[in-house]
Amino acid sequence: MNKLITNLNLNPEETFGQSIYNSQLYGTFFGVYAYIRSEKIDEKKRIVTSMRLEVINYKGELDLGIEKAVYEPKSGGNGGNLKLHVRAVIGNSLNSTSRDAVVKTKDIEVEGIQGERFEKGAFINVQRYLKPIHSEKSEGSEPLNEGVFDSEFHYREGTIVEGYTLKPNSTHIGGRPAEASTEFAKNSDIGVTQSGHFCPWAELFLFWFG
Repeated sequence: MNKLITNLNLNPEETFGQSIYNSQLYGTFFGVYAYIRSEKIDEKKRIVTSMRLEVINYKGELDLGIEKAVYEPKSGGNGGNLKLHVRAVIGNSLNSTSRDAVVKTKDIEVEGIQGERFEKGAFINVQRYLKPIHSEKSEGSEPLNEGVFDSEFHYREGTIVEGYTLKPNSTHIGGRPAEASTEFAKNSDIGVTQSGHFCPWAELFLFWFG
């Protein structure tokens, strides 16, 4: 599975959004952009004061948004993982069983990155986790609710509706995996790729001028 590699400029004078992740889910092509603030420590180090995200949905029937964005530093520092919890924006009654969960496309603050120090040449790995439209966990996902069918976690042919997991070498027939299952793969399972498996990772190379 290919990685997406791009640059991330930590210069605080750059106020435009920087592309950090692009993919396609539910037939919608979308991009995630970061607005970053940082302060200079010395010529080789900066400290990030804030990172705000925005999702742009370009083509497709459903909008994708972010429910939660969390930064986790690597052991030893200088880089880490940015975890994006992505879900289709269908309204809170369908999106979640939790009243506190809100799917947003703008002004998503990254948790845990405030105060982090980075050296030039460090890497941030973006990890996208797709959540089902109709539930918190893939294991309890409903295929159809109020006329909205969750095609990333289920497929259907007439009256046949099944959930599926995707394995790294599974083949696709008619836009769906050939191997179907009523059991769902957890994001953490080794050797099993989550639903919405295309391009779940990106890698960001950090730099700045001056």
